[in-house]
Amino acid sequence: MKTQWIKVKDIFDIQKGKKMTVAYEQEGILHRQEKGSSLLASSDEYQPKVYRYLQCRDLKNRIKPKYISVIGDAVTVDHKDIILVWDGVNAGDIYTGLSGVIGSTLAVLKPKNDTLICTDYIARYLQSQSPLIKSRCKGATVRHIQREFIENLLIPLPDIERQRKISKILGQLELLIQKQKQAIAMVDEWIQSIFYGLFDDPVQNTKNWEMNELGSGVSSIVGGWSPVCIDQPTPKNGWGVLKLSAISQGFYKEEENKTLPSQIDARETLTVQVGDLLICRKNVKELVGKCAYVFETRDHLLIPDTMFRLRIHPRSEKLDPIFLWKLLNEKNMRIKIQQLASGSASSMLNISKSKLLQLSIILPPLSLQKTFASIVCKSELKKKKMKEYLYLLEKVLLYWQQKFHLQREDLSKQ
Repeated sequence: MKTQWIKVKDIFDIQKGKKMTVAYEQEGILHRQEKGSSLLASSDEYQPKVYRYLQCRDLKNRIKPKYISVIGDAVTVDHKDIILVWDGVNAGDIYTGLSGVIGSTLAVLKPKNDTLICTDYIARYLQSQSPLIKSRCKGATVRHIQREFIENLLIPLPDIERQRKISKILGQLELLIQKQKQAIAMVDEWIQSIFYGLFDDPVQNTKNWEMNELGSGVSSIVGGWSPVCIDQPTPKNGWGVLKLSAISQGFYKEEENKTLPSQIDARETLTVQVGDLLICRKNVKELVGKCAYVFETRDHLLIPDTMFRLRIHPRSEKLDPIFLWKLLNEKNMRIKIQQLASGSASSMLNISKSKLLQLSIILPPLSLQKTFASIVCKSELKKKKMKEYLYLLEKVLLYWQQKFHLQREDLSKQ
């Protein structure tokens, strides 16, 4: 049967949320949410019933839910509805499976006839169109969805059974991807537990390790260079400059780079090499001092002026670079490093080279550092294989998304 293309407004009613007064918020609150209902029944029969209050920031971070006790004319949602972020930097994001009352930055798509559509299928399609939806947002300071655009957005609508089948296949693939990401994260958590087991708290130095300034074990530290680049990944064998996102998560990502224009000569002395430790010297408080170790890298990538490239002498008798990488990213050391940062604007702090080199660090026996480094290297090899499998799963998901969500030629021109 030929797939129909139906406008959003023909199958959904769109209701914008309202600002509500929060009764309270609590971490780990003991309330039971009934499936398909926005009502949260109190565990105490003498306590008033309350409703989950959903705002944009609560959709990704659900650690401390908020609740309201009176809904009045509030806009409610249940797990069958689709929630659309209407206003703000995340306008165009799509969520499902939540129940409660939505705030003023959100909107709900309520199906007019849920016997004809599978909302999970529709939500997946809308998520695939999120870049298009975001590109049509308006507003100079606060971006927002254009109602006319979203109402007239076309959706491919096969029969209900095929919708459910498509949703099931994509859901199974997404579950595999989620589990693979969790497995990769567990490797990192395991390494962290090994670190604490061997070295304990590096700031409190409860094991009374030898201590010295970071500079005592460093052979060189240099700042980078940030010419005006082309904001697209560097072609193979071309010269490029790393973005801060190349190290912002504590791991080196060579693909996060910008192309150096051909008319600008590369400063080859700033080339990234295997064994380098790259440290963010200038950024917001949460990222300043973040570092990544380079296990492998493509050629012709340069460090920007927002990073330091730190190198340890290969025959150092005091410091192993992989140990140092994990040490500098340890949570208590991160706080200590952030305290070295200075700057008038809290949005962009800076660490000087001299202050960083004066940072006091623990120096356990080199043999113990190298034992830990060996464990890290083996775990990184394992993670590499796991990431290759994750990449394959994501490619398969993309293939099926493209197969099921056939694009009309004029879709991007709506």
